[in-house]
Amino acid sequence: MDLQAHIYPNMWIVDIFAQFYNGYYIKNHEGSGEDYLRKDIKVVKLGANVNYLINGDRLSFEAAFHQTSIQKKSAFSPMVGFEAYRVRISADSLVVPHDSPIPGNYTRGDFYQIGPNVGLAGSLVFGKGFFLTGAAAYNLGIGFSKAEKDKETRQADLLSGYFLRGFGGYNGERFSISGSYLYKNLNLANQQDITQSTTTGNYRIHLIYKINPGPKFTKTYTKFNPKNIITRIFG
Repeated sequence: MDLQAHIYPNMWIVDIFAQFYNGYYIKNHEGSGEDYLRKDIKVVKLGANVNYLINGDRLSFEAAFHQTSIQKKSAFSPMVGFEAYRVRISADSLVVPHDSPIPGNYTRGDFYQIGPNVGLAGSLVFGKGFFLTGAAAYNLGIGFSKAEKDKETRQADLLSGYFLRGFGGYNGERFSISGSYLYKNLNLANQQDITQSTTTGNYRIHLIYKINPGPKFTKTYTKFNPKNIITRIFG
């Protein structure tokens, strides 16, 4: 199960992850030409990423992702933020199967990472309604790990990672068609010779026909719209 929320209220970018994966495989295991399936490996990733768009009054991620508004002029904005993640990896036996011992190999690991990030976002508008929007952010945080094998080991590292977003398409008054791409790289604290990271991403195609609601529906929906609630919380 993979739960992701990507929310773009005015001036803000909010990403929330709750991912639960069972089963992994090692491609071309030890040069055998075959994939090695590990049904017992489980990964849980929980986290959130929040960014503030410094020029968010001129750059609209709502237009790029939700098509609830229209970006009429090209604009760019620096962004700053903070992120926090927790990842748990567990298996019935050692995560990395190997004939000889590997320092740091473990059966269960808990990983935590917190820290700030900075980036740049921009939108290019051309023609009548066509757009390209993108954002790239770099984070530098403190990562902690706790792994179990024959005995428990703890480790702390200074880690970096990045978050990429891309959107493009046509956004008109009544009809919109666009594609989006999100990719998050999260490096985890090392366990001796074991270096690891998790990557999360998704691709989406949006086909939208816009219906103008009546005033009564608009008033009720605006009040309870989760995006507007978050906007009120963050001012």
